[in-house]
Amino acid sequence: MHQLIASPFLGGFVVLKPGEPRGIKISQEAYRALAGAEVVPDWLAAAARTAWGSDLHRQPSGNRLLIRRESEYGFGKATYELNLGCNYDCEHCYLGLKSFEGLGWPERERLLEAIRDAGVLWLQLTGGEPMVDPLFAAVHTKAHELGMMVEILTNGSRLANPKILDLLTTYRPSKMSLSVYGATAETYDGITRRPGSFRKFMRGLTAAHEAGLLMDLSLIITNRNAHELDRSYSA
Repeated sequence: MHQLIASPFLGGFVVLKPGEPRGIKISQEAYRALAGAEVVPDWLAAAARTAWGSDLHRQPSGNRLLIRRESEYGFGKATYELNLGCNYDCEHCYLGLKSFEGLGWPERERLLEAIRDAGVLWLQLTGGEPMVDPLFAAVHTKAHELGMMVEILTNGSRLANPKILDLLTTYRPSKMSLSVYGATAETYDGITRRPGSFRKFMRGLTAAHEAGLLMDLSLIITNRNAHELDRSYSA
């Protein structure tokens, strides 16, 4: 499994580490030289040690460094809406019936490869709720294997699931954004219309934090929870 990704990005070139927010800018010459390197060059090993504490000195590059090809299309970021389904029933949601129908795996695999070939380096997975999709794990894993930095938009309700947590600690997303619908169970459960959803969110948030996953919180403000805004920020 690769530890670093060297890739074109919006007219420049970068080296990234999956699961880490910071990257290293490199020249086109350095990027092209990496393709023929049998071991991780000293300059990159030193930069990786400084940026991420990684020890890659004289390590074989074949299984440490993934080199992404240049694309004639030059895209850099994309959002993939896995499914319109969700395990919540929020009163403000635009998704309507929240159908769980989606592409089969062969179609998803081809789509991910097309996204990669278009030059996309940062891929955001969303829904609906992406983690209730039966092919979420396969999509997340494939995107990582193709050399994309995965970001996830989620309600956090499934983050305490051992299989989900194991997946995300093995193939770490570069970031997760968790939607927050209230600072108390009464308000949160009232908006999602799912009793117990606040408890699941807090369990998921705690489990992900303890696992060292990178997260930020997205406060969804409505007239039902605006009175708890100060409590949400202070929490």
